[in-house]
Amino acid sequence: MATPTLENVSSAQEQLFNLSMVESTLFWTGLSFFVLLMVVWRYVTPVLGDVLDQRKSRIQEDLDKAEQMRTDAEKSLAEYKEQLKLARNEAQEIVAHAKSEASKIITAKTAELERDIARRSEEAQISIEQAKAKAMRDVRLEMVDLAVVAAEKIMSAEVDKNKASEITDAMLNEIH
Repeated sequence: MATPTLENVSSAQEQLFNLSMVESTLFWTGLSFFVLLMVVWRYVTPVLGDVLDQRKSRIQEDLDKAEQMRTDAEKSLAEYKEQLKLARNEAQEIVAHAKSEASKIITAKTAELERDIARRSEEAQISIEQAKAKAMRDVRLEMVDLAVVAAEKIMSAEVDKNKASEITDAMLNEIH
């Protein structure tokens, strides 16, 4: 390889700064750029436009679907709120009806219980009166028997007041 000499360096500089060459390079570069722009404008731009239009239409479809879904969701929410309101009203009616029925049942059972208590109280009063009457009859019978026995003893023996008191006490002790 040859070493660069001063002559080679100066001829490279002359070629670099040669205006005729610059003018021809500038012309060809401009022409190439213009042709490239025409190719891009003619072939690439329609393809890019189609891609962008497709993307725009897809985005618009997605937006339309989203809007439709939003309106459907709002409609469903309104229906749900209406159903919830109806269910609450129905539940309140059921509770009110149940309270009314419970009140009627309580009133009926209370009246029945009061009648049952009154009947049992009356039966108990009758039973008490019967027991009292029987006790009184038994006491009278015992008193009659006691009086008869006492009279027999008094008649069979001569009795003074002390003896009569002792006999009466003895008879009372026998009863108990």
